[in-house]
Amino acid sequence: MASATFNHSLEKGLSIIRVFTAKESGLTLSEIAARTGLPIGSAHRYVNTLVSLGYIKKNSSTRQYQLTPKVLELGFAALKGMNLRTRVLPHLLEAADEFKTTTACAILDEMDIVYIERIRSVGFVNLDLSAGSRLPAYCTAMGKVLLAFSEPTEQKRILNKMELAPLTPHTIMKKEKLREELREIKDRGYAFCRQELSLYLESIGAPIMNNGVVEAAISFNLPPQSTTPRKLLETKMIKKLVAAANELSLL
Repeated sequence: MASATFNHSLEKGLSIIRVFTAKESGLTLSEIAARTGLPIGSAHRYVNTLVSLGYIKKNSSTRQYQLTPKVLELGFAALKGMNLRTRVLPHLLEAADEFKTTTACAILDEMDIVYIERIRSVGFVNLDLSAGSRLPAYCTAMGKVLLAFSEPTEQKRILNKMELAPLTPHTIMKKEKLREELREIKDRGYAFCRQELSLYLESIGAPIMNNGVVEAAISFNLPPQSTTPRKLLETKMIKKLVAAANELSLL
């Protein structure tokens, strides 16, 4: 029996967050109501509250609700519940070992990317980043690929809020140029970051999809020095990256 101080409204709100799983990250309102045992009207009120607070978002195309990266504020264990780190880690470790470089995985949270895993190479200068670190989306390979594969209305909303700061002489500073690059990235299937975040740092990123919706992105840093010719190395890394992203995607 619950104590007199037990908050049933909080319990119901958390029960809605818990119904989302890695294999079914998107649910309709009726599915949420059925799985939580809540009347449809009550489920609608609780879901709208969680949307207002930023923990859930609605996909206007599928009319499904999804968790947002803000659930990280409830504890890093939420990421394990999504099963993303478990899925991606072997691929990051393999590529880091093969190319002697830094590999990473991140998700989009409004105008930033949030790292959920990063395997750091000690072979060259690295940014001091780890799980939970945030970077602007517009000047990173993972951020650009996450924006490129976001649904158009969401992409437009985020870009409208962005302020582009010149982090290096190579940073994109015009939104129309950024939009054009995002279109090219979606057509190509992967993104480049050419010293836009930090000088001498270049990376490639590809999307991890979940039932047609972009879930996350993975990236490999391009080593500044290698015994393999630059163009050949870049081609090999792109092939490896895209293959890993495709294998990690859930159809």
